[in-house]
Amino acid sequence: MLFSSVTVAIATIARCGSFRKAADELNISEAPVSKQMKALETACGYLLFERKRGRSVEPSAQGNSILNVAKQTLSLQEKLQADLESAALPRRQNWSFALS
Repeated sequence: MLFSSVTVAIATIARCGSFRKAADELNISEAPVSKQMKALETACGYLLFERKRGRSVEPSAQGNSILNVAKQTLSLQEKLQADLESAALPRRQNWSFALS
């Protein structure tokens, strides 16, 4: 797959509503997901997700803007993947013949 792990993480966190649930869905531990988002938030200079009571999160106003771009990016990447697969050359078939 061509998907960026950051793009997938943003969309998954927003859909799941928590870093833990997103990590479970992504089959990784929570720490890398949290660290990845913290590093991205530090680089951006604002919070992408508002942390709520009970470990739930939801996109901030700026985070919603980034989330929309992430969703569009994932959609385009899925289309690209499908186009690449449909344009692939047909696989060679092995034929065998018995002569008598």
